[in-house]
Amino acid sequence: MELNLYGSRIKACQRKALNYFASQLFTPQMIPNLHIRISYKSNMGNEYGWVCAEDYNMSGEPRHFIMAIAKNDNVETQIRTMAHEMVHVRQFVRKELDEDMTRWKSRRVNMDIIPYRELPWEIEAFRLGDKLYNQYMEL
Repeated sequence: MELNLYGSRIKACQRKALNYFASQLFTPQMIPNLHIRISYKSNMGNEYGWVCAEDYNMSGEPRHFIMAIAKNDNVETQIRTMAHEMVHVRQFVRKELDEDMTRWKSRRVNMDIIPYRELPWEIEAFRLGDKLYNQYMEL
């Protein structure tokens, strides 16, 4: 099963990596229902990437996403970022993280007082994203 990926500049190695990450994060039945538009951005400041829901299925569940990736990063960094952002896609799909990024597993989280790297969804995304990236690079 392959993801529905959109974007004019997706390299073959990135498409392959994204499909690998999806195979590790989602059931085979879920993968064809996910739609991800990859957008390469020039002016991202100190960010490597981000993801957000773009559209929903008939049940109101997020299934269409935009993933922004820093255009000027090298391909390896972009793939590592994609692994991290795919973890966030899973968090949104499983409703572990709300789209306002104020609730994690039904608990309220104040992003204004918790440092970025200590946010529970970022802890998971860094840990699992790095693991996925390393597994993919060993294939």
